[in-house]
Amino acid sequence: MHIHHPVLIVGQGIAGTLLSFMLYRRNIPFMVIDMPAPNPTSYTSGAVLNPYSGKTRPGVQRRSVMYDTAIGIYQEMQSFLGIPLVSDGSLVFFDSDREPQPEQAESFRDFFQHFEIVHVCDPVAMVHNEVLLKAWNAFLKEKGLLMEAVFEEQLLIPGEDAVAYKGAYWHAVVYCNGVAARDSSYFSPLRFTRNRGEVLYLHINGLPEQVIFNKGKTRLIPKGNGLYWCGSNYNWDFEDMIPDEHWKAETIALLQSWMKLPFEVLEHTCAERPTTVGQIPFIGWHPLYKRIGICNGLGTKGFSAGPLWITDFVANMMREEGRTQYQSVLDKFLS
Repeated sequence: MHIHHPVLIVGQGIAGTLLSFMLYRRNIPFMVIDMPAPNPTSYTSGAVLNPYSGKTRPGVQRRSVMYDTAIGIYQEMQSFLGIPLVSDGSLVFFDSDREPQPEQAESFRDFFQHFEIVHVCDPVAMVHNEVLLKAWNAFLKEKGLLMEAVFEEQLLIPGEDAVAYKGAYWHAVVYCNGVAARDSSYFSPLRFTRNRGEVLYLHINGLPEQVIFNKGKTRLIPKGNGLYWCGSNYNWDFEDMIPDEHWKAETIALLQSWMKLPFEVLEHTCAERPTTVGQIPFIGWHPLYKRIGICNGLGTKGFSAGPLWITDFVANMMREEGRTQYQSVLDKFLS
């Protein structure tokens, strides 16, 4: 039996991108299979790295581990690809229950109105997610490491020593295909939850472009050249992926009551997030089919927590221990 490549990665969202990059830098051969789709979730993410939020391993300081790991990985990808991918910023909270910083409030009065409290968190970082994903996609194509095709799971044949797919044999197959994994015959018993978020893309002249503004559930994230990401709600009960015009109207009205600066709505989109019950990621190996793995369910913290979780997963793959930090979750539902 000839194993064509050690690893077949299904999907090139943020999970598939991080996993393939980490394998590449360790000289572990792989292939990614992915068919571009409209409105991919990883493209519509706010992609903020915030050391003050998110989950990581129990008992571990998330600022020292999750945030630093993420910054290090994205800076490494930035150097490797030779383009700006991550930038420093501040996160400003209005009308929050955080400790007020009156000395900070004055610097924002030219832009906003009717706010009572300003609290500034430093540092945070912003990943240029669409730039990152498109640049890595182009690199994979250049190196012949990307198959632009629909993954046909019914043609996957798991075995003890390898997994067969379309005439090739793979040491391992890893599902990084977001919400699509919910329909997999191997992973459908996992407790995925349906969660949809809405995003407005705005053009605003005059706002500081290294500052994220947060008021209640509304967040403005700079994307460069006056472009701002504005979102996002969490809709757990929905029937389709048609953007919610009611949410759009409410958000525009809120922004108009909040900001002094005019803005233009460029686009309104929505995407389904690959979230899980308890916000615990699904990362590990199928307990019955040992060469089929999953790296999924990163949810809203995918860009910030994903680098740490996937670093652990790759280390596990190299040691061939067969277990990951979250393996017990897979064992519970799939055995």
